[in-house]
Amino acid sequence: LARDLGLFGRPLLPSACTMVKSMMALLWPTSGRSHCGGGSRGPGCRSSLTILAAVTITTSLPLVFGEQPFAKVPWAFATVRPVPRSHRRGGSDRGGAVVVSAANVIDGGGYEDNGGGGVYRPFASYAWTKLAESGLFLPEFGPGESDGGGVGTVPDDLRSNTSAARGRVDGSRVNVEVRSMRGIDGGPIRLARYALLETMDPADGREGETVCAANAIHVLNLVAFPNPEWRGCGGEPLPVLGMDLVSLPGDKHLVAIDFQPLTPLPETEERRVLPERYIDFESLLEGLHRRHCIESDKLPWGGDIPPQAQRYFSPRAVWTRLLGPEALGTVQGAVWSAYQDYLDLYLELMLQAKRDTEGGPDDSHDAEEEEEAMKGALEGQRSYLEYRRANDPARPMLKSLYGEEWTERLIEEVLFQHI
Repeated sequence: LARDLGLFGRPLLPSACTMVKSMMALLWPTSGRSHCGGGSRGPGCRSSLTILAAVTITTSLPLVFGEQPFAKVPWAFATVRPVPRSHRRGGSDRGGAVVVSAANVIDGGGYEDNGGGGVYRPFASYAWTKLAESGLFLPEFGPGESDGGGVGTVPDDLRSNTSAARGRVDGSRVNVEVRSMRGIDGGPIRLARYALLETMDPADGREGETVCAANAIHVLNLVAFPNPEWRGCGGEPLPVLGMDLVSLPGDKHLVAIDFQPLTPLPETEERRVLPERYIDFESLLEGLHRRHCIESDKLPWGGDIPPQAQRYFSPRAVWTRLLGPEALGTVQGAVWSAYQDYLDLYLELMLQAKRDTEGGPDDSHDAEEEEEAMKGALEGQRSYLEYRRANDPARPMLKSLYGEEWTERLIEEVLFQHI
C-alpha cells in the first residue's frame, strides 16, 4: 500500500505521530481480534492500518499547511525487507515483492539482511549469496585479507571508497563497494563482480549511524562473464549476465537486465541467444521476457539503443526508464522480481553447463570448427570489454566522486579488465 501510494521517504512530524496513535485507537481496539482478508493477521494488519493512517495524514498535510509541509524536515527512507518465504506468492522459495513496515516508514532504518544500506543493497546481497553458494566460483577473500595465491581479483585499495554527497545535509556520503569472484577451473563462468554505489545520510538523533538517502545516487552494476575457453557447445559462446540498476536525483531510474550476446546473433526470426544445446533454457528466457516486459506494463521499453551498443543487447532484455515519485515502488517490486528471475535462470543455465562437461569436454563436434568458434567467443568477449571500457557511462560520475586516477584503475583493473 505504501509503495502504491508513493509514501516512500516521508517521515511524520511528532504531532502527526500522535494523530496516528489516536486514529489507531479507533481503528484497532486493544482488545479483540481483527480479521483482514478472511484470516487473523495480528501485527501484519496492524502495520497495514498504521500505514493507512500515515498515508491519510501525510497526504492531507499539504492541503492544510501548504504544498511543502516537510521542506525543513530531513527525509527518511522506508526500509526494504524481503518477503518471508511463508508469505511469498505461489509458495516460491525466493522473492516476490519487497515490502515496508509502518515503523520503518516513520523512523527510517536499515535493511533487514545487513543492518543498513542503499536502494540496491538487497539486490546485491541476493545475487552475491546465490553466486557464492552455487559451487561455480572459487572462495572470495574478504576486505583487508591477502589474496594468498593471487586468487583475489580486487586490489585492496579498489574495494571501497567514499566521497561527500554534494547538495545534501552535512555528513552525507556516497560510498562505493566492489566485490569479485573467479570461476572454478574449467567451469562455464570466468568471473563475476559488482560495483555498488549508495548515498547515505546521517541518521537523525543516532550518532554514527546512517540511513539510505532518498532521491539520490544509487547504482548497482553486476556482471557475470562466461569462460570463453569452456568446451561444452562446440565453441558456441554462452552469454554475459549484465545487470545495470541506476537511480538518480529527480526520481529517475534506469534498468538494463539481459543475457548479453558476445557474438552477433543469427539473422533468423527467433534470433536465438543461447547455444542450440540449451533450447529449453531459451524458451524459459523468452517466457521471462514475455511475463515481465510484454504481458505487464510496469517495465515499458526504455527507448532506442545506440547503434554501437545494439550488438550487445538481446531480444530478451529488460530495458526501461522509470520516472516520478512512484517509480521507486516499481524498482522495489517489478524490477526486483525480474532481477531475481533473470539471475536465477542464468545460474541454472550455468549449473547445467557445468554438469554437461563434468565427464570431460564434449568431443562430438569437429575439433577445427570448435577451435574457430572458441576464438570467436574470446574475441567477442574482448570486444565487449573494450566497448565497456571506452564507453562506461558511469566514468564521469565516478571521476567527480573519487578522482580520475582511482576511477581509471577501477575500470581497467576490475570492472572491465583485459583478458
